Amino acid sequence: MLDHPRKMIRDTSMYAPFRQIARGKTPSLKRLAQEELGRTIQVGKHSSVEDARVCMLLYRKHKVSWEQMMRTKFKFGSKKSGQKRK
Repeated sequence: MLDHPRKMIRDTSMYAPFRQIARGKTPSLKRLAQEELGRTIQVGKHSSVEDARVCMLLYRKHKVSWEQMMRTKFKFGSKKSGQKRK
């Protein structure tokens, strides 16, 4: 399994503004695509490629505010931000 530092992960299900759309619950990618991008996805056969593209579109749309939140959360540049959780 891949191991990425937490500070480098951008998870659409954990991003606070997206969770507000789902009233505090985990928002589905399908709902985020519809409400944030005006796109209908996951109709018929599921496509992981389509999901990945939508995730990137969501990230790029919210990149500035998302990165500001992450800088605050992990205080980039500090020694603690690079440590792994046990």
